[in-house]
Amino acid sequence: MDKMAYLQQIAGDGNNANHKTGGGNNFLSKIFNVVTLAIVGVAILLIIGVSALTKEFNKVDTRDRDLMEQSYWQAEYLSKQTFQKYANEVKNSDLRNLTASLKSTLNEILGNGKKLLESEYKVKLSGSEKTGIAATEKTTNEKLNVKLEDGRLSGTLDRVFLREITLQIAYLRAYNSGVVERTKNVKVQQFAKKITENLENIYQQFHDFKSPTI
Repeated sequence: MDKMAYLQQIAGDGNNANHKTGGGNNFLSKIFNVVTLAIVGVAILLIIGVSALTKEFNKVDTRDRDLMEQSYWQAEYLSKQTFQKYANEVKNSDLRNLTASLKSTLNEILGNGKKLLESEYKVKLSGSEKTGIAATEKTTNEKLNVKLEDGRLSGTLDRVFLREITLQIAYLRAYNSGVVERTKNVKVQQFAKKITENLENIYQQFHDFKSPTI
């Protein structure tokens, strides 16, 4: 081998070594990139998770207020829509007397219940009849009145009235017992507890009511 061939061989070996070293660096670089991306991905997921948890913890629980507002609007529509139209159409005098007891409790919800909603929860009831809870309860009441009207036209109003109003009392009782369980406001809790007890008594009377004329 002459001197020129020897030098070319040395140069070739050096290039091969450089290629091998460069390949190793590329491999390590790829691993580093994958690990970096994985760390960044995990970090992003942690940030999202922490943000969601923080939002959940900071969320104000308004379920007690909502239940009390449901109770108010149901009482409003029962009193001023349903009973105003159908209570006097009921033929059974005992059933009318039971309805009068229920009206008294509804009036307390519309009076003291309204004051508590406005003072303790800062709820503006005036002007909200067409939105939110008020609108939902209005729709529910309209469906109730359709059933009562059908009963009136078919001559079975007393039977339909007893069945449907018993169900309405159960809803009212559930709303107020829910307030008792959830609220931390002493005034609201005492009021809702009293209403729940009254409704429980009235519910039992409606539920157990028997008459040969119905």
